[in-house]
Amino acid sequence: MTNWEIDKVYNFRWKNPWKDGYAHFGFHDKKGCQYIINTEFNWVGAVGDDNMLEWSAGPQVVENSKHHITLDINVPNAGCVAKDDSVLIASEANNIIYKIEPDKGIGYEFVDAKKMGLGYIGSCEYDLDGNIWVIELTGSRIWKLDSEGNHILTLGTGSKGFQKGTVSFDEAEFSLMSCLKCGADGNLYIVDSGNYSVRMLNPYERTVTTLVGTGEAGYSGDGGDAAEAKLGKGDYIISFYEGPWYLSLDEECNIYIADTGNNVLRRVDRKTNIITTIAGKHKVDRTKRIDPNEKDPFKIDMPYLVSVEYFQGRLFVSDWRGDLVIMKRP
Repeated sequence: MTNWEIDKVYNFRWKNPWKDGYAHFGFHDKKGCQYIINTEFNWVGAVGDDNMLEWSAGPQVVENSKHHITLDINVPNAGCVAKDDSVLIASEANNIIYKIEPDKGIGYEFVDAKKMGLGYIGSCEYDLDGNIWVIELTGSRIWKLDSEGNHILTLGTGSKGFQKGTVSFDEAEFSLMSCLKCGADGNLYIVDSGNYSVRMLNPYERTVTTLVGTGEAGYSGDGGDAAEAKLGKGDYIISFYEGPWYLSLDEECNIYIADTGNNVLRRVDRKTNIITTIAGKHKVDRTKRIDPNEKDPFKIDMPYLVSVEYFQGRLFVSDWRGDLVIMKRP
């Protein structure tokens, strides 16, 4: 099913970016708890349904939080939850992955990526076997760690590169990766933003496959094979990430791509590999926030489309200005 409709729109304020149990930018665990990542003010937390945070973590105490954990988080940009409900947070500016154990009310430094040799970390994710995968924003490499944070292997040469089709772990090259997610099929799906593409890492066959994108910027391909489509570089004004920024996966591993450079949300059907635009418009008005009464997904302006998350039949689409669009299947 490719048709989606708007369920709710929130216009959040910078210092209070959550409401009604929803967060502007963050992620869910399998039990339905939503975690908020506040990159601008350097804190993370768990959203309660009473407009209070169940807990928060960061350098400064967060208002409306029931319990605060002091951690030197600096530019948090991604997180994930382990089977034991502990939370990992990738802190970009100080290049550290923090681990938070909410049931114990504690948090601590888990992986010092700088000491390990990683460039700036962009995302971390558990695979189905409990291993941790980490991507580098600037180092063009992917790292696999065990559940204790010990290094197992590294993919990528450290230099920017790109390959169509399928290559082995030893051959794979990447550029400016910004997001990593594990699918229900056990594969890892990567936004290779610098290559305007989405890549799939198969940890069992030790291969990397380009699923979406030709390696060239543009806006084309809807209705056709995603491998021949173009992502990124519309009229976006930040050149460092002019390509796609984020992706999410549903239960069938259909891919939802925040095509930031083109200001649209795109979907790739994993059975057919056909790509379609399901929300947003290529030409936007950057002066307008999203109308909370808008019901047409193709009329919303998302000039700073930063993320998309799928959870239980809904899509949570975030624009950096503080807008959250919740979409559902009709």
